[in-house]
Amino acid sequence: MLAAHWLIVPLAGTMLISHAVVNVWMVRYLIYASPALYILTAMGIVSLGRRNLLVIALACVLSLPAARLGIYYTKAQRPEWRQAVSYIESNLQPGDAVAVYRYGYRYVFNHYYTAGAPVFILGSHELGRHAISGWTDSRIACQMAQIPQRNCR
Repeated sequence: MLAAHWLIVPLAGTMLISHAVVNVWMVRYLIYASPALYILTAMGIVSLGRRNLLVIALACVLSLPAARLGIYYTKAQRPEWRQAVSYIESNLQPGDAVAVYRYGYRYVFNHYYTAGAPVFILGSHELGRHAISGWTDSRIACQMAQIPQRNCR
């Protein structure tokens, strides 16, 4: 019972915070709940009783993470910043501004960006989950992100 609470409470708390404030579904915020997941998985496998069912269940549980290892070690998973910045630069109109979400992305964006349009770096404290859904209206988006109106269409 303790292991179930140990797993459910952090997941429920993360879900509530992500829904109400900002998305926090990240490994670093949930890693402390992983031992509870392992304990509950082990209890479920042991409760199967019969040896052949136990071996099959254990093989299935161990093969799930192993299936991704080939992809992890052979294919580099990198964002395609060069292509993204090239697309942005080719579609810029006079008077446009560029907004880069997350402060840490500014370095890689600026590495590829050569156009002259102003760039605004938005952090999660400036632009919440609800603001992103309002980006269909550029005036509202500019107000929410505190971008000067002269740089908005």
